[in-house]
This record gives sequence, structure tokens and C-alpha cells, in this order.
Amino acid sequence: MATKATRFIPEGFSTLTPYLVMSGASEAIEFYKKVFSATELVRMPMPNGKVGHAELRIGNSRFMLADEMPEMNMRGPKSLGGSPVGLCVYFEDCDAVFNRAVSSGAKVERPLVDDRHPQGRRVARGDQTAHGEDAQALMRRVHCHRSAAAHLG
Repeated sequence: MATKATRFIPEGFSTLTPYLVMSGASEAIEFYKKVFSATELVRMPMPNGKVGHAELRIGNSRFMLADEMPEMNMRGPKSLGGSPVGLCVYFEDCDAVFNRAVSSGAKVERPLVDDRHPQGRRVARGDQTAHGEDAQALMRRVHCHRSAAAHLG
């Protein structure tokens, strides 16, 4: 009798799935739900009230997160003095998402503008972007694809 092969990627996941570690994971989940319209799929609270593991979906993308646990060598950006990692999230209406983020306490690092190369050239993607940081000290980039522009130099 033939058996069905087990998928090496669980249903609902993609090959690459971000896992964010931070202090204040519960607050982050509420921020993502309010600002990015995230759907909370799983939350596993720990006896001390912290989030041991959670899974959320924004649009068609799923990601995981947890509170930092220094005893397990899991430290978030606040403990490490910042993070080199950010999330680039695409939305149809960047203005609305940006305004929700600001009204929810996000720190604006760069206001919503047409994406430009540091030397002033428009980049190939043709995106409108804003950069900011949430209370968990993770950088966020909100994008809205405006055109399929080639590098305009």
C-alpha cells in the first residue's frame, strides 16, 4: 500500500520564514494586527506571561516570533543595541499603513517617499517607501509598488 509523501514544507509556509525575537512580543503582535492587519494564527504563552512562540500572517506571508529568552541565548534588538534585520512589507495603500504606524507609536526614520538611491537616482523597483521602528526596536519598511520602472539613473 502506497503512502502519501510528507511535505518538507508545512502547509501554509514558504521556503523562508522569518523568526523574530524581541522583548514585548505581545505588544508587537497587537501592533502588527492594528497597523499591518496581521492575522494571529498561533500563540503559545509561557507560565511567566511571555510569548514562547507565535505565528502571524500579513497578506500571503507567514512569520514567527517570541519574547527574548536570554537563558536560551535568544536576545532581541533592545538587548543587542539594535538589529541589522528589517521587514519589507508591501501594501496597496502605503499612506494608510504609514499613518496607522505613526499613530500607533512607530518612530519615523524616513517619511513616505518615492524610493530613491542614496545618490538621488530612482531605484529599479519603482516603490514608494517609508522606514520606521516599532517599540521592539525592529526596523520596518512599508512599500507600495507604483510602477515597473527600470533604473532611471
